[in-house]
Amino acid sequence: MVYVGTSKKPRCFVETNRDIMERYTSNKCAWFNRGVTQWWFKDVFAPWFNQTVRQNECHCIMILDNCSAHNEIDNWLLGEKGSNTFI
Repeated sequence: MVYVGTSKKPRCFVETNRDIMERYTSNKCAWFNRGVTQWWFKDVFAPWFNQTVRQNECHCIMILDNCSAHNEIDNWLLGEKGSNTFI
């Protein structure tokens, strides 16, 4: 789960664990835009994927719509060429 808000340092997360703040980002409109998508993919999803899915030799399916924030996902491949399938 990723949290997107407008505040750079939200007070509501002060008493929570660091895990939430590592998955929190902010922007002016609190939208999940292209920058947030890229940050989530590279800094949140990819480390989890490499640590959890690859080590356990599991499979993962990512379903994305055609939102303009998602249109560069094929440029952010996680592994060797050909190890990911985009339909």
